[in-house]
Amino acid sequence: MSRNVSYSTPKWLFDQLDEEFHFSIDACASADNALCPRFWSAADDGLRQDWSGETPWWNCPFDDAGAWVRKAFNESKNGVTSVGLVPTRKQEYWFRLACENAQMRLVQGGRLFFAGNGDQQGRLARVDCTIFVFGPGFQGNTIGPFIVPPWPNKTPPRLSGIRSYATELAKPDGTVVIRTFAELVPHIKAFATGALEFLVLLGRPGLAKSTLFRSHMPAESLWVKGNASPFKTYYRGFQFRNQPIIFEDADPFLRTPAGIILLQQFTEHEGEKHPSWDTDSQRLVKLGIPNEYVTSSKVALLTNNWAKLKAMLIALEDRGIILAFEPSAEEVHQQVVREGWFRDLEILEFIGANLHLNLVPTMRFYTKASQLKVAGLDWRGYLRNQWLTDETLVHVATLLGDNSLPTTRAKAQAFVDCGFGSRSTFFSKAKLLRAASAPPTSVVQKSSVFQNMHLGTIQ
Repeated sequence: MSRNVSYSTPKWLFDQLDEEFHFSIDACASADNALCPRFWSAADDGLRQDWSGETPWWNCPFDDAGAWVRKAFNESKNGVTSVGLVPTRKQEYWFRLACENAQMRLVQGGRLFFAGNGDQQGRLARVDCTIFVFGPGFQGNTIGPFIVPPWPNKTPPRLSGIRSYATELAKPDGTVVIRTFAELVPHIKAFATGALEFLVLLGRPGLAKSTLFRSHMPAESLWVKGNASPFKTYYRGFQFRNQPIIFEDADPFLRTPAGIILLQQFTEHEGEKHPSWDTDSQRLVKLGIPNEYVTSSKVALLTNNWAKLKAMLIALEDRGIILAFEPSAEEVHQQVVREGWFRDLEILEFIGANLHLNLVPTMRFYTKASQLKVAGLDWRGYLRNQWLTDETLVHVATLLGDNSLPTTRAKAQAFVDCGFGSRSTFFSKAKLLRAASAPPTSVVQKSSVFQNMHLGTIQ
């Protein structure tokens, strides 16, 4: 693949990072712009190199950033620390993959000026750039120290664009990270029984957070949807005095000043709370609702993203128990099987055999695959595209499922002939696929759905 590497990393930027990481190789460079004594050129193709034992720096062509992010992620699972510069493309799957599995570093004050060659010397980057640190000790959804340019720069870090996106990744101080449904349920039960005054549950969509709450909450609980108005919530809070209040998908509600003030009133004290409403007096009189009432309602807040609300909710962070629910793909799959609501064994088998490809798990994958299957569409291809994290692994999986190639040796040769890598790479990836295809023992033991089922490799 031809790669344009003429937009060179600014030397000051590399030097700041090199002082911390001591890079051993420039993984995407040319003889004219390499920043390390050792480098991989376009002909060497750093994507096909083994990064073991290296600490690579990579400033890749921006139109190829997804492949480099996936490479860095997969190498990090083998203990490799690498640092890369990519365009800020928040809508791309690979950018979300990087955010969730690497530490983000941002340059203070604006866009980068690339070093460049010839007419590209000092060319301003057309987009914001983000630096990601992959490797052990650099947790995803975290933000590292700002990188400060050496020239005078009075521009503060912006609170829009990538910096607001970066803020979204930051969890409040004291957040408890929960990885399994079994760990989450006791917290929900504690809230349902009134032991917890204010509980915040953070987590990506499609993890059945609301469903779990509903299964444990008293029937008379008040559920506030995100599109509910603050006035209606004040009114309903009076009707459900002393009962639990659960704010579900609360982001829209809490973006209004009246909504955040009302939530603060509901969580201001333990025991008795005194929510009040100083406007709409005539409406309140017609409804028979006072301008202030007393309630002991406990409050739970379910949200996909705390940081979009962070500026308004800082005052609440020390009032409640804040949980971040971050289950693995295997844990989500086990929960789907345990609950027994999804009964398409072919889809269950396929997803269970390919958990290693699923880095942003959601139960919605199961229902979407089922809809595509009923419609006669390529549900397997849809899932592969959603999960794609290691292109080489997918090439191997595709060849293994190709019945036109009679032997594994023939499949390995086709892998080499297509330029995907070496024979040793093929067999190592095939071994990984076989290991990942074994059904989770705990699932098989706990669910009759999987009795006598053989989970094969990707097809």
